[in-house]
Amino acid sequence: MELLQAANPAGVAVRTIQFDAPALEILHPQSVPEPVGARPKTEIEYGRRTSDEALVTEAKAGDQSAFVELCDRYGRCVKRRIFRIVRNRDDADDVFQETLMRAYKHLNGFRGGCSFQTWITQIAINTALMLLRWRRIRSETCIETAGEGGELISHLPIPDSSPNPEQLYLRNHTSQLLSEAVTNLPPKYRSIIEQCHGKELKLSDAAQALGLKDGAAKSRLFRARTLLRRRLQNQVSSLA
Repeated sequence: MELLQAANPAGVAVRTIQFDAPALEILHPQSVPEPVGARPKTEIEYGRRTSDEALVTEAKAGDQSAFVELCDRYGRCVKRRIFRIVRNRDDADDVFQETLMRAYKHLNGFRGGCSFQTWITQIAINTALMLLRWRRIRSETCIETAGEGGELISHLPIPDSSPNPEQLYLRNHTSQLLSEAVTNLPPKYRSIIEQCHGKELKLSDAAQALGLKDGAAKSRLFRARTLLRRRLQNQVSSLA
């Protein structure tokens, strides 16, 4: 895989561990420094009742099966997030494998300030955006001009004015958050938002469509916007 080779130029040995989700490729234990005081590796079978915190502790102590259980829990969700960014299944596979390797190598840097799922998802997002930036650099275009004899005499680079990967992701992610927040509003607030913003109706037309007086529609729209703003702020705060 291209990303694996780029991140692993020395040809470090790779070990594959099978679990319920697609095969997990992680760096061979010899290529990753073990935590100080790590216990000998064991083959403990972890169940769904084992907390993420306990699994992280065991994984930091050198138990690979604990890390595999964590990836088994959140691998599918992480991969879906990656695909929404790169929009290509092969690239999503590469980014997913690179994400797992990075998470495994830097597990000791996880301090528990957020959930493990949030932490590994952020690694996945950053890795996917790196791929998009690399694509953008490679897709730079030029204008070639020719002299009287037909020979090329200059190359004029044309700046790409399209949104960069971070801007595209932020735009799409914001749109997704807004759509989810509107969907989860109580019906009477969702309907006024959909009429005024989704269908772009005037307030008086929205009031008529909903069988409300103008004053009642105005009051409901204000409350709907206030509730929507509060919920969006809570969602953004939870991702910070």
